Amino acid sequence: MAREKEGYRDCLERLDKKFPDKEILKYADLIVLFKRSRTTIIRSWQPYYNKAVGGIPKTTVARVMCS
Repeated sequence: MAREKEGYRDCLERLDKKFPDKEILKYADLIVLFKRSRTTIIRSWQPYYNKAVGGIPKTTVARVMCS
């Protein structure tokens, strides 16, 4: 059985505080969170973008942040 990465819960809690009303984050939210240009965010996060839900789930962002 897979184990959570160390710091996953902390990252998820940080995201919940920053975006309490969202479960799916858009590129604009990631720009605010990481303070990077739109081009950099799109290039970095495009593999994680889920077209079916229209963004990137917070759980995925937390997983990538703590790796």
